[in-house]
Amino acid sequence: MFIKSKANVNEKDMECCRQFAETIYWQQECEEIFDGAFSLDLPYAPPGMYQHLGKNELKWHYDWLSHTVGNDWKWENTKALGTDHESIFWVFRTGSGSVCWGGKEGWYESKFATLLHIQDGRITYAKDHFDPAGFYKAIGVELPKFCYDAKSPEQFQERAKPSQAPCTEEDLKRQIERTLDFFVHPDYWNPEVKEVLTEDFVHELTFAPADMPRIYRGREYDALNEWLDRHLKGGTIYDEVFYQTTDSHIYITEYNCLFETDWGYTAEQIQAGAHGRYPNREISYIELDDQGRCRRLDEYLNTMSKFLSINASVPTFPYMFY
Repeated sequence: MFIKSKANVNEKDMECCRQFAETIYWQQECEEIFDGAFSLDLPYAPPGMYQHLGKNELKWHYDWLSHTVGNDWKWENTKALGTDHESIFWVFRTGSGSVCWGGKEGWYESKFATLLHIQDGRITYAKDHFDPAGFYKAIGVELPKFCYDAKSPEQFQERAKPSQAPCTEEDLKRQIERTLDFFVHPDYWNPEVKEVLTEDFVHELTFAPADMPRIYRGREYDALNEWLDRHLKGGTIYDEVFYQTTDSHIYITEYNCLFETDWGYTAEQIQAGAHGRYPNREISYIELDDQGRCRRLDEYLNTMSKFLSINASVPTFPYMFY
């Protein structure tokens, strides 16, 4: 038993989404899948790179990609999804290949989360999210330290097992709503948290400073949440959007957040009262099991915002130097 997805998409548009997922979109032979008025947003772009690209900026951006990304570039683990929002699609994938940026050869690898607007089989708009810190890693530039002072996972108890599985379709609908709400309005220490996570739940923080782990399981997830509780001093989450996808087990959320923080500093700085503000636009890829509980959460966020919140200087990326 599971809830059938309400996402009903145009097959021509869905095929365009699949085609985008598998192609190297900046190559000239891929032009046919884009509308003449296509525009692109790169909200997680490193300092120095365009964040909004219209017709003229796209010309330069494609030229930069064509000259600096190797022929060995490839996409893997692609997932193309329609949604219950008209004309909106998502593509999740991993991209990797050799690069030469700022005159330095290297290797770039990242997960990508891409929102697409598709009409009549053509992409009219895209918003692409990727790892900004990876651009610096590829050219050997070390970014500022970010102190992740989480407690040892061994200090936390094993989470209690979920209770009985939902028995009716209405029970399952309520369980799904409860699970989705948790990831936008979390209450980590509520005993009922066991009801929204599977026993083998995995949280991947897809983009993170070098000093933070990216994968969290079991008590590691509890240690992460205790760290968040300790360092988030108040704030708000707003402009939430939920997407039900054509895969009935996968939901996507987007939301803005703005928090006051005292994280990322050394112990001496924290004791001296250091604090900052943390803004972000976050995306959650939520995979449910047949009981409506989350078995995997992939969280996409802009790493640069963490450095911004601790007043750490990040060098300009040599975007147009090639």
